[in-house]
Amino acid sequence: MSSPASKSDSGSVDMSLSEMMRMVKEGNNKTSTQSQSLTDIYGTQNTTIDAGKVQELWVRFSRSIESQDTHLYSLMQQIPTVENGTCVVAVVSNNMQASKLRESSELINFLRQQTGVPSLTLDVRVVANESNATTTQDAIAYTPKQKLDQMIADNKSIGLLVETFSLDVEF
Repeated sequence: MSSPASKSDSGSVDMSLSEMMRMVKEGNNKTSTQSQSLTDIYGTQNTTIDAGKVQELWVRFSRSIESQDTHLYSLMQQIPTVENGTCVVAVVSNNMQASKLRESSELINFLRQQTGVPSLTLDVRVVANESNATTTQDAIAYTPKQKLDQMIADNKSIGLLVETFSLDVEF
């Protein structure tokens, strides 16, 4: 069995990856003696969380799953924020990503265990990227002329380039 985590002089907890993964896998099935050892390590259970600590733990967890779950790893590249002291807010761009992140019980269990805040919640918010969204068939450019017009609409410098060099853009 691996050695238990220890608290260093800087206040951070030193723990092997195998110990961290064991804790994540155990989830909420810990015995009271295991819970007590976590309380001993982290002190009394907190009721609020530090945003910096959550961000550090977020990155550490994402690195630990990089080879096992590349999809979740890529979703976790966006660093979350903390609201109301117990709510970790992650922003994704679509419902499939939100579903994948919400289904990660290992992530929320890891954050709860490492912060010592059992009431910690994960709020996954979907924020649509308007530049990628097309709402009508008219928004899709099919011909080279339509594509050029769309590029000019998106970037006025392209229109200036065409005008400055008197480019023949008749297709």
